[in-house]
Amino acid sequence: MKLANENACFTYGFFDSGIPFTYRLVINMKDFVDGEILEVALRKTERRYPYFSVRMRKSDSEYFYEPNSAPIVLLNTDEQITLNSAQTNYHIWAVCYKDNKIFIDFYHGMADGGGSGSLLATLLYYYCNIRYGVTDKNGIRTLEDEILPEETIDPLDNLPRIDISLDDTEKAFSLLKDGGEIYNCSMNYEIILSENAFVKFTSANDSSPGTMILLLLNRAIDAHYPNRNKPIISTYDINCRPMLNSLYSYQNCIVFARFVYSDRFKKIPLTMQATIYRGITFLASDEDNVIKNMTALASTIEDNLEKNPSLEDKKSVFGEMIRENFSNRTAAVSYVGKWRFTSLSKYIDSSFVHVAPHGSVMIEVTAINGKICLSFLQDFSDEGLFKDFLAQMETHGIKYEVIRKTKPDMPKFLEPK
Repeated sequence: MKLANENACFTYGFFDSGIPFTYRLVINMKDFVDGEILEVALRKTERRYPYFSVRMRKSDSEYFYEPNSAPIVLLNTDEQITLNSAQTNYHIWAVCYKDNKIFIDFYHGMADGGGSGSLLATLLYYYCNIRYGVTDKNGIRTLEDEILPEETIDPLDNLPRIDISLDDTEKAFSLLKDGGEIYNCSMNYEIILSENAFVKFTSANDSSPGTMILLLLNRAIDAHYPNRNKPIISTYDINCRPMLNSLYSYQNCIVFARFVYSDRFKKIPLTMQATIYRGITFLASDEDNVIKNMTALASTIEDNLEKNPSLEDKKSVFGEMIRENFSNRTAAVSYVGKWRFTSLSKYIDSSFVHVAPHGSVMIEVTAINGKICLSFLQDFSDEGLFKDFLAQMETHGIKYEVIRKTKPDMPKFLEPK
C-alpha cells in the first residue's frame, strides 16, 4: 500500500530529520482500567479497522505498507514505547494502560488525531460496553457497520495538479536559535480549565477557545522574549476534511493558519487582537481557500515524488520542506474538538494529546466533561515560558489546574531496515 499524499511528505521528511512523528492519546478514566476487558475491546477494535493493521517497509525507491496479521499489542505500562518494532509486533499503533489511564500510541505519518479519533471511540465503546453495559453507540463505528471506501481515501488525490511557484515567507522568531533555549529535554505539562468559564471569557472577547489559547501563548512568548528582531509567527491546525468533502477519511488532512504577533499588533487591546485572529481563522477555514492551499500542497508533493526517484532523494527533499516549515513558526496550537460521544463521557475524567513540538512550543487542546484539557509541550527544560503562559491566564482571571508534568512519552517509530 503506497503512502497517501500528505502522509508521504511527513514520512520521508521526518525520517530525514530523525525526529519521531508520533503522538500519544491519553484518556484518564474515572476507574482503574481492567486489562482483561481492554484486551477484548482491542481485539474487536482492530477487526473494525483492518487498514490500520499494517507494517511499514522500504525499497530503494520508497516507503510502503504491507498487511500485518500479528495482533495489535496491549502493554501494561505508561512508559515510552517503540512502534514498528518487535515490541509492538511491527505495527504502526498500539494500546497501553496504567492505573486509570488508557494510551493510544499512533504513527502520525499514517493518520492525524481526527483520523484516529474514530478508532479511539470504538475502543472505548467496546470497553465501556463490556465493563459498564453501555449500549448507545450513536456515531461510533463498530463491527456491525460496513467499512466504507470513504474511510481510506486520500482527499488530496481528487485535487487538480497546478504549476507551483514558491513565495518568500517571513522568517519567524525561533525559541531555540533566537530565544537561546537549549534543545535538551522535552517536557509535557497537563492543564485543566473550566470549559464553561473559559468559553464565557472567549465569547466576551470575540474569540473561540483554540484561537484564544494561541493568542495567550503568543502574548506569553512576547513577554518572555521581549528583545526580538523577528516576529512571533504561530500556526493553528485546521481539519480540512469538511471542506474537501472527506469526513470519513483517516488520512492526514490538515492546513495551517498562520498568525503573526508583531510589535504593531501587540499595541492593540486583547479583544481587538482576538477579533483579528478569529477573522484569520475564518479565512483559513474558507472552503475556497482550503482547496487552493491543499491543491498547492498536493501538487508540490506529487512534483517532488516524481522528480526524486530514490528513497534517499525523497528523504532529502521532504526533510528540507519539513525543516523549512518548522523554522518558519515560533509555536503552534491544535484543537482536536469537543468529545462527541456522550454515552461514554461519564466514565472518562479527562483527555490529553502528547506530540513532539519539533523545536518550538505546542499546545494540544481537547474538551470533555465540562473541562478544557491543555497539553503544553516544549523541547527544552527551562520553565520560564510555561510560567509566563500561566501568568497570562492569571492576568485575565482564568482559573486553571496543572495536574501533571512528565517527560516525553510519545512513542518512538523504528525506520524500516
